[in-house]
Amino acid sequence: MRFVMEYSLIKLEKGLSAYRSLMEDQKTQVIDKMLSMKLRPYYDRGSVIYDKADKVISPLFETDGYLGQTIMQLMTSAEKTLFIASPYFIPGESGMEVFRGLRKRDVKVVILTNSLAANDVAAVHSGYMEYREELLDIGVELYELKAGNDKHSLSILGSKSASLHAKSFVIDGRKIFVGSFNLDPRSAIHNTEMGIVFENEGFAANMKEKLTPYIEGQSYKVVLTTDDKIEWHENNDQGTQVHHNEPNTSLYQRISVYLISWLPVEWLL
Repeated sequence: MRFVMEYSLIKLEKGLSAYRSLMEDQKTQVIDKMLSMKLRPYYDRGSVIYDKADKVISPLFETDGYLGQTIMQLMTSAEKTLFIASPYFIPGESGMEVFRGLRKRDVKVVILTNSLAANDVAAVHSGYMEYREELLDIGVELYELKAGNDKHSLSILGSKSASLHAKSFVIDGRKIFVGSFNLDPRSAIHNTEMGIVFENEGFAANMKEKLTPYIEGQSYKVVLTTDDKIEWHENNDQGTQVHHNEPNTSLYQRISVYLISWLPVEWLL
């Protein structure tokens, strides 16, 4: 037992050392870019929004006063456009209510999330896929990021290296949220999350400029056909390629998420 504990401590120390080294390298790169004027700073007032620590011991579905409610209120405030980037995306009924209300007011809603091929958590994708048809039916623009070069195995519960990492949204091209909050039940109910909200049209435009290539060249546009079938449209050198199944996935992957979608586990995802 003592040997196992000592070995575990050694592994932990090595992991922390590697993490500190990575953080130092990233800090150095940021400073170098700032000094060489390659990194443009944006200045504005902002506010930090966060879950209180007692969320983890509060009644399971009691979300009043926590970050998820604040996020929904922010999104509802959109008057013209709402752009969302979320690696894991399961809107739930409360999120769908927000999107229905926005579309009734003719607010343009664009969502970028991971495709099944890019998503390493099968259970999350099974929860998300249940909402695609209605999202498209009410006029939400939906894009799914293609799988990157990182090789990862599809896991039912664990997360290793999903392609999309950004967790942010932009309201009306000026108000920005950046943080740890995914639009899913795990962030809304189980985890303690935080983020920063601020207004800066320049930074919002920069975010849109950075994410546009992902949408135009590295994502599938999800389309609902006239006979209520879902297609994935991919732009490439040959023009537009239409996929009738989840692109770049095996039959085993598609069957797995379909079977998981039968289980009453959305509140855990």
